[in-house]
Amino acid sequence: QIYSSDYDTHASYYGTKKGAEPIHVQMNPDRRVLMVNTTRRALAGVTVRVRAVTVDGRAISAAEQVLDVPTNGTATAMTVDVGQAAAHAPVFVRLEAVDAAGARIADNFYWHADDPAALRGLGTMPAASVTARVADAAGAQDERALDVTLSNDGTTPALQVKLTLFDRSGAQILPAYFDDNYVALLPGETRRITVRYPARLGSASVRMRGWNVAERSLP
Repeated sequence: QIYSSDYDTHASYYGTKKGAEPIHVQMNPDRRVLMVNTTRRALAGVTVRVRAVTVDGRAISAAEQVLDVPTNGTATAMTVDVGQAAAHAPVFVRLEAVDAAGARIADNFYWHADDPAALRGLGTMPAASVTARVADAAGAQDERALDVTLSNDGTTPALQVKLTLFDRSGAQILPAYFDDNYVALLPGETRRITVRYPARLGSASVRMRGWNVAERSLP
């Protein structure tokens, strides 16, 4: 189930959207990184970047590789190096692919552990420090739009950062169309999310919460 009868989108919606994107970067269970291209245009000079960190934000490894991806095909990049860090605790892996001009064309995020029981460590993560900025954005004639810029200014990764839209009375605005949600931010990362909603509903406020991010309203 990817959305409710009231059109509220679940985390599974964004997971499905990520897995079905035509140009996709992924990490397999054996930690091999693949670029997937299901378009009819070959991709030349794609740079795949990998960053792995511990639950407290300590760097484990970083690598990048340039490769070409055939039309409707795949290309194998590096294997993610997590050393012994994933033996008893979860690690976080950020994947990013940029084209020859330096524009990001795909990204992905994983929490990984050699032993599934080690994922219990997610329950004791310290709180993350995420700042947010909300601004008006261009929308269609019958829509309003907001841009929300999220930044992880701390040293702890932020997981499952979720934005929700509310009207002046405090009722949730539905439908509301977020281009992404339930996002992860490693220390130092910034992500901009755009949300569109019916203009007839007037002004809106945004609330943020996350796995290790305290719920609050955004200014």
